[in-house]
Amino acid sequence: EKEISHNPGELTVAILKGFAPGSYWVYSSHQIFEFKIENEDGNAWKLYLEKAEREASGADFSTALAYAKTEQQKDIVLTVQANYYFRNNKFELAARYYAESSRSFEEVALMLLAKDQKDALKSYLLLKLKGL
Repeated sequence: EKEISHNPGELTVAILKGFAPGSYWVYSSHQIFEFKIENEDGNAWKLYLEKAEREASGADFSTALAYAKTEQQKDIVLTVQANYYFRNNKFELAARYYAESSRSFEEVALMLLAKDQKDALKSYLLLKLKGL
């Protein structure tokens, strides 16, 4: 990310698509800049994750997971999704996503026990065992 600084009174005249893929030219009355767009979807996972939390959309959680590239990003999506379902008393769904995340086994088990969610705890345990 780069910031373009304009001089006082300087106006952007045009933005043109360059010949090279992802290349754009911006020119003003005093300057010319070339921009190359790379890794355009690099933070898309984060945007979809924020939207999923805001709008309670399971589809956006799935999209966020699809755009997540690293294991850490995928783990963040799964953990946030599990936390969302837990806060909304959808314990079976929360258990499913906690089982796929790196959230500590003991912590999740205690959380489910504190809410007296034995069926969700059983699901969680079975899914964790399948993952071994």
